[in-house]
Amino acid sequence: RSKMGDETCCSRIASSCFTAFAGFALFVLSLVLAGWNEYRIVATEKTLSAARINLHEAPCGPINPANDGMLVHISCQLSHLKSFNDLPGLSTLTDSEATGIRLMQFVEVLEWHEISHSDDKRKSERLEVNGRPTKSTSYSYELQWDTHWIDSSSFQSSCASSNGGRPCVNVDPTTQPWWITGPRRLGGSTAGAADGLQAGAFLVPSDMAAQIGTGRPLVPSCDAKPCPPTMDAQGGRLYWRNLKGRTVASNVDFPGDVRLSYTLFNASQVLAWSKRRE
Repeated sequence: RSKMGDETCCSRIASSCFTAFAGFALFVLSLVLAGWNEYRIVATEKTLSAARINLHEAPCGPINPANDGMLVHISCQLSHLKSFNDLPGLSTLTDSEATGIRLMQFVEVLEWHEISHSDDKRKSERLEVNGRPTKSTSYSYELQWDTHWIDSSSFQSSCASSNGGRPCVNVDPTTQPWWITGPRRLGGSTAGAADGLQAGAFLVPSDMAAQIGTGRPLVPSCDAKPCPPTMDAQGGRLYWRNLKGRTVASNVDFPGDVRLSYTLFNASQVLAWSKRRE
């Protein structure tokens, strides 16, 4: 009993020492973190103070060579915007409606998706040998809009039960005759952007132009009236219809159809801080 008491006492002393050391280490670490945070605050304040002192207001034009290499602030009207009404579905819009900094497009294709369902089942004959489960996989199919094409060549024949007895075939949209002059690519992408965008007399760099502006949706319509059999416009989107094996009207969604929506980014004025360089 005496030996057990000695071990307990020693373990308690060791535990107390460890706790004290851990507490001291945490105290030192908190001092280091507090000092580092204070340093960052002071350094940031000094940087902002230096910027305020050295910041020069620059006129929108003409450019003053004396400001080269200096930190300048401008607030100028944007010019050299681009009109996008030469793109599919936008020809009926006026220049003011379809003019901006950049135009984004979002393209999807309606296609069959394969969904697998796995269940573990035990067969009596195997249970007697090793009791190992066997896996049974079944498949279901449903139509969804997607931003990439899915090859349907490996689909199970059971898909026909979801498609009125017909095989489920996803038509590659890039093989359609309207692809090159129509949507051109799936997913989100830049349909067009202004070249040589300027803020006053200052040229706006392309990386900056890709970040400015507020987006608003454009409502496309068929460029020809009435809409040709391969096209339709509804719900703020432009549709290209798949005519291969089509069994429904052109205004009803069908596998292989492609739809497109536009978002126009625009701004009338830009505020910028920059260090001018030659």
